[in-house]
Amino acid sequence: MDDDGGMAEFEVDIEPDREALAKLGISEPDFEVAVRAALDLYERRLNRCGADDEVPLIEDVVIEIRGIRYALTDLAAVRYGEF
Repeated sequence: MDDDGGMAEFEVDIEPDREALAKLGISEPDFEVAVRAALDLYERRLNRCGADDEVPLIEDVVIEIRGIRYALTDLAAVRYGEF
């Protein structure tokens, strides 16, 4: 929460694990499209959170590539913080 009672903005840095992507045969463009879609859903979930709601964790984001679901943190290093 920010000082006005709203959700604070934060920055997310996602660094793909190129080795993990290569082992799974996932191209970086496919990964990027899936991450953008997953983060859009995540942002919508955050925007629906009220003061008493549990805030979803970025670590729990799941991405789907070619019909297979992966934990974002299995395919990338994720860092975030408020600014």
